[in-house]
Amino acid sequence: MVVSDNEDHELTQLWVDWQKTRDFLASKNIPNSIRQYEDYYEGRQIKYMPKGLPRICLNVVRQMIDNKMSAILENPIQISYLSNMDMDSTMEIDRFSDYTLKNINFEQLDRKAVKDALIYGLGVAHGFWNEDAIGMDSIARGSMVWEPIHPLNVGVANPYEKDVQKQEYVIVASRESVERARMMADEDVNLELIVPDDNEVIENQIELDKGKLVTVLTRYFRINGEVHFEKGTKNVMLTKPVPLNPYLTYNKIKEDKKRDPTTSHSPDEKLESFKPEYKTKWARYPIQFCVLAERADCYWGISDIDDMILGQNAVNALWALSIKNGIDFQGKYIVRPDALRGQTITNEIGQVITNYSKFDDGIKQITGQAGITTEMANLP
Repeated sequence: MVVSDNEDHELTQLWVDWQKTRDFLASKNIPNSIRQYEDYYEGRQIKYMPKGLPRICLNVVRQMIDNKMSAILENPIQISYLSNMDMDSTMEIDRFSDYTLKNINFEQLDRKAVKDALIYGLGVAHGFWNEDAIGMDSIARGSMVWEPIHPLNVGVANPYEKDVQKQEYVIVASRESVERARMMADEDVNLELIVPDDNEVIENQIELDKGKLVTVLTRYFRINGEVHFEKGTKNVMLTKPVPLNPYLTYNKIKEDKKRDPTTSHSPDEKLESFKPEYKTKWARYPIQFCVLAERADCYWGISDIDDMILGQNAVNALWALSIKNGIDFQGKYIVRPDALRGQTITNEIGQVITNYSKFDDGIKQITGQAGITTEMANLP
């Protein structure tokens, strides 16, 4: 399905639905806040300091985020199965569970999800079937793989619903080469409509292949409780809806071939030997959200950095004021008449200066004292 925008360009309904999430997040100022969170975590805090102070940053935010992340991940996750009937079977299941967790690189996946939840307010993991992945011996080629994705690369049907599995649909955006996007397309798609576009997902991201990439959207949704997916760009749909389960995808091709013998798709000949468990309909979206502090009115969580910004600004400003006072008052003295009698104050370490005046404070060094200024009280 396509619609028209204000410039009379045809847009896919998939792209229109994707823009709804982007507009919602913009109304919450989340994209701009994310850039600020990244600045504070990575130490780019100088631009948030008042003018006139030395440019110094003592990054407390990163230390606190890393410490909290370590505390959360201190105890690794392990899945164990127990049975009063057959312990040998449960041991095999445990070994399979360990293999699966290692195969999807679960520890790094979990670490990234928790880190993003602390910094951005939301961590996201995305699972998909990759025919090039190496998995266990199976009739279907490839394996299910998982990867962390930037939370701005995900859109949902209802931004007020916090359970991703209850969403009507979930959209995942990725930047792909035009050549790769054309390889994804069904045979009846006009490949000339698959053209490069600007990165509208993460606007401040610099792309090495600028002018050669296109945003590909993948929508996951359910038909009669079974998860399907479809792919498209801003201007054209790449694929028709197909089941997420690879067996059911191949079986659909097989049935299409019966209805239309001219189709060039060739279903796997080994489909007939598939066991019943391979034919299970997959009902869950291959998307997982990690939220450590919930918002009241949004699926997006609260960043821990939100509570740290004012404190971090105060730390930086106090350090900067201390340094500024040292610079402003270093080497400055109040000298009474006839106290030096030809001596020169050089500020060299160990220099001895004699006070020839009749007053005890004939030569007095000025020392600065830090204080809270009006600028500091109104830090952004």
